[in-house]
Amino acid sequence: MEWERPEQRGRRGPVAWVTLAAAAFAVVAVSALGGRPAQPASESDLLIEHTPADRRRPAAPIETPTGPPAGRWRSLEAGPLPHRRFPATVWTGREVLVWGGAEPRSGYLDASADGAAYDPAVDGWRTLPAGPLAPRFAPAAVWAGDRMVVWGGLGQSTPGVATELVDGASYDPEGDVWRVLSPAPLPGRFGAVVTWTGEEAIVWGGSGGTPSTLRRLRDGAAYDPAADRWRRLPGAPAVDGPAPVAGAWSGTELVVWDGRNAIAYDPSRNSWRVLPPAPLSDDAAAAVVWTGDEVAVLGLDVPNRPDAYGVAYNPNADRWRIVRRPRGLPWRVGGGATATAAGRAVALWQQPSGFPPPPGRDPTPGMWLWRPDADTWAASPRPGASGMDPNIVWTGREVLLWTTPRPHTPPAGHGWSPTSTLSGSGPQAPARRPFLSP
Repeated sequence: MEWERPEQRGRRGPVAWVTLAAAAFAVVAVSALGGRPAQPASESDLLIEHTPADRRRPAAPIETPTGPPAGRWRSLEAGPLPHRRFPATVWTGREVLVWGGAEPRSGYLDASADGAAYDPAVDGWRTLPAGPLAPRFAPAAVWAGDRMVVWGGLGQSTPGVATELVDGASYDPEGDVWRVLSPAPLPGRFGAVVTWTGEEAIVWGGSGGTPSTLRRLRDGAAYDPAADRWRRLPGAPAVDGPAPVAGAWSGTELVVWDGRNAIAYDPSRNSWRVLPPAPLSDDAAAAVVWTGDEVAVLGLDVPNRPDAYGVAYNPNADRWRIVRRPRGLPWRVGGGATATAAGRAVALWQQPSGFPPPPGRDPTPGMWLWRPDADTWAASPRPGASGMDPNIVWTGREVLLWTTPRPHTPPAGHGWSPTSTLSGSGPQAPARRPFLSP
């Protein structure tokens, strides 16, 4: 299989990304978002084309707006599930489906096989029926147009001992039924990149082994739910960056980011290509979101760039720019960012380092909104919403956020609705910040 280099191809058309930040014990998914925001007023300060980080003079973090973005917070109905780490979570366009995951125990994670669905229109939950899959966490999960597809993940044969799983199933919320998937041509794994192309669910990469023998996998397959059939993907160019891989759907390609390098798979050509090098790299996973014009990799922590919070790639221009960090946004070290596209903005929740915080201290100001067209930030505090294991979803009308205030406590749900329109919006599935250890 021949791999295309950037100089071997012409410009590609507009891209709509589906993003998953994948790490050991994590999986994420975001649905496509249409529309195109206006270009920044001045590109000279924002656009960087293949420029090494050490050749640029660090700048100070940008000043944030004086007031929060206009919107209203509300508390969401408490759900029937206890604290879960690394569940399958998808947005259907009507409900948030949560299934599986693991409950933290003393020194290990206890896998689960139950689930629930939240309907924001009525602020209510319903319990999912029992499925055919064994308990598991960190599976590949994606909304496939009319059903949730779940595959792989980690299960437990004995407490504290996890095993990679190779089976999968789909859940149809209209019929409220589960169906077993045909066998996949892949070995078991967890934290895989997964995306929906409109015809197939693509599963690529991920990790296998135990924490002491962890290995990163570099193969993948595509599943057609209409035919209940899998096909293997061709071999990919080497991706050996410092971070666990994250993936994104561009409307025509699956793009994979590994902290330093980016490659893209085109299902129509059944081939891979290599993207230009990014101007910054990081050894930890980040939140990756399509903004309507660019893919934004947020939550980077680069020691010699205190002004930088991430990078953004414009596929039409085939170049990167640095996303600047606003003052007051905590460093990602030991924590992480959770984000979702919210119309013309990106809603981001930053989990701090060293969670839980000391008594009486809230180490994060809450949700932040980033406007990519102007590269501006605004904070929207939510008192009492600080917590671990965040999930964040944009429904097209509202940002839904769940955090766990303290270990072994039920998640708390919060909804934020903008009072001014965030045009160009479309339903978004969650893009959760991955974890590097259980």
